[in-house]
Amino acid sequence: MIARREAARRFDCFGGEAEVLVGGSSPAGTAAELAAMLAQGRLRSIHHRLSRFEPFSELSLLNADPHTEVYASRLLRTLAHAVLAAGERSGGL
Repeated sequence: MIARREAARRFDCFGGEAEVLVGGSSPAGTAAELAAMLAQGRLRSIHHRLSRFEPFSELSLLNADPHTEVYASRLLRTLAHAVLAAGERSGGL
């Protein structure tokens, strides 16, 4: 029998509170809990890698580097492109 299962996780992330909501069907009824746990882990990983408040995050290390060209991961490059696009679309807001 396929059971309907939902899961919710609320946690501190990105300088505020994040919530992951998962719903769906699974034979054992545990897929939603597992998916919510994995999503929380992924978001917290991104938070730690890109936080300006974590001294050894990739973003903090990039900000402290005096070179004009530095290595940046795909995740950090994606963030940089999104920030530029948001600035252009919002007129700098």
